[in-house]
Amino acid sequence: MSKWTEKPISSLGRIVTGKTPSKAEPEYWDGDELFVSPKDMERDSFYIRTTQANITKKALTKFKSQRLPKNSVMYTSLSYGFGKIGVATKDLLTNQQITSVISNKDNDFRFIYYLLRVSTPHIFSYNSGIDTPIVPKSVFEKIQLPIPPLPIQRKIAAILSAYDELIENNNRRIAILEKMAEEIYREWFVRLRFPGHEKVKVVKGVPEGWEVKKVKDIVDRKPFGKIYRESDLSEDGKIIVIDQSTKDYLGFYDGEPEHMASIDEPIILFGDHSCKMLLMIKPFSLAENVVPFKSRHKIPIVYLYYMVHNLIETTEYKRHWTELTNKSVFVPTKHLQESFSEFAKPLLLKKDKLVASTNALKKSRDLLLPRLISGKLDVEHLDIAFPPGMEEERS
Repeated sequence: MSKWTEKPISSLGRIVTGKTPSKAEPEYWDGDELFVSPKDMERDSFYIRTTQANITKKALTKFKSQRLPKNSVMYTSLSYGFGKIGVATKDLLTNQQITSVISNKDNDFRFIYYLLRVSTPHIFSYNSGIDTPIVPKSVFEKIQLPIPPLPIQRKIAAILSAYDELIENNNRRIAILEKMAEEIYREWFVRLRFPGHEKVKVVKGVPEGWEVKKVKDIVDRKPFGKIYRESDLSEDGKIIVIDQSTKDYLGFYDGEPEHMASIDEPIILFGDHSCKMLLMIKPFSLAENVVPFKSRHKIPIVYLYYMVHNLIETTEYKRHWTELTNKSVFVPTKHLQESFSEFAKPLLLKKDKLVASTNALKKSRDLLLPRLISGKLDVEHLDIAFPPGMEEERS
């Protein structure tokens, strides 16, 4: 087995702490360049392709000391989002909560990504914050981690990257399916170009036969049931637990589900702080701050999901259920509601299969991750096939 050596993080490459350009300088903002903050990352996100805030080329030029090149590994070490991580897909800037590693020629950036991910509990042990977790650059770069030679790094990265490339491909397909349904919803119910719209009279912006109602009058909030936390979870559990971001599963546990959802009886979930939504079509339980709801008055739940989702995307409010449900919406005819649901339902089924596949891949990857990064699973003499992304870099 090749020798793994304890080395400081600084030996992996140049360490950079981000900086936020002044908001008082408008020429730095609203451009086409990425500006990464912890809210753009998760604790298992890989490539970061989009950000909530964008900067200009002038900002990239101005802050050249903080400018990160493609394949830099970004790690949140100064916030409640401690341990959120991602890889740069182009030259970009980050805010000051993120400490990044620009890999040198002796280390593989993918291995660095996985090393930092699995080392988060160890890195967190150096936290000096009282209220907010803080591991500043001066401490971060001195933390010792076990690091193998580059050939071993690349083999480990190849195994784990094969999973992450499949996960990213699934996520792209999921995004396409979501966009298809969302675009049809907007075409029919926002732009009012629904089938047969040419023959429908519009009075004061409302098509004839449509109603204006408050969200609370057409949704049926369901009881929470038991609330589960990470301490309740099991590696071998089968029941899904949804966390409040609703973007991903908190995990799984053994036992009976609190909510019995199916493709014929879905339940919509709303993250009361995150503003994220999910339409569940299989049994599940909940973590904190997730509101489950169904529809009233026999409104098709698939239509209701996209109606509320569109409301979230197009209005501003304080991210609370009560404020959301006090908003008014157009409610179209039953025929249009049902026609849209018939279109969107197959897309949701495809999406659900992709989500299930993605979570199975994540579970397998996360079982391998600590064993590979610790060296317990020796790869030195294995003939590893490199995934397409790594093969392209080698050619």
